[in-house]
Amino acid sequence: MRVVTWNARGTGNSGGGNEWSDFGVWMGEAAVNDYTRLLNESIDAFMADHPDVDDAEMFICGYSAGATFAAAVRPPQNLARFRPPRYILISYPVELAPCIGVFMTGGYFRALEALVQGEGWEGNPYPEGPVAGVLTLTGSSERGPFYGMWTGILSGKNRRGNLKQVVVEWADHVWTNKMHCIPEEVDKWLNEE
Repeated sequence: MRVVTWNARGTGNSGGGNEWSDFGVWMGEAAVNDYTRLLNESIDAFMADHPDVDDAEMFICGYSAGATFAAAVRPPQNLARFRPPRYILISYPVELAPCIGVFMTGGYFRALEALVQGEGWEGNPYPEGPVAGVLTLTGSSERGPFYGMWTGILSGKNRRGNLKQVVVEWADHVWTNKMHCIPEEVDKWLNEE
């Protein structure tokens, strides 16, 4: 198993400026590009380190703004040694998405919709590659006026039948006293498949 973690530019101890330093960073473009580059480098390193491994699992995950960026990332489609990816999107910021990626909110939403409907999205009219599953985890206190509309749209576009949306009662955006629920819900989801 290989796990790669990173902080988006300007978050935590990361470098590279923040959303106030560059328009591309403000739009989220830099974060999606960084995530894609790290994913591709990690895949190459994994295949070099484990040449005999076949049928490896891949999880593409993100928390908060990282969930919007993760949903826009696509692994190369010619990965015969990997199973189709699973996406785990924690606290996808439905209510704040317009603030995270000004003018890109629709593109981020469409990227996520494409994972569950199997059709192309903005700038990519071709069919999406296979996706084993998409799990969204949201704290009950994160739900605002747009949450119900968003989940309804996603459910309506779930042609692949690979979407599971979970609301964890009493959880907030930072999962205060509810962090243990995240691996529990992921385990439940994986055991249902």
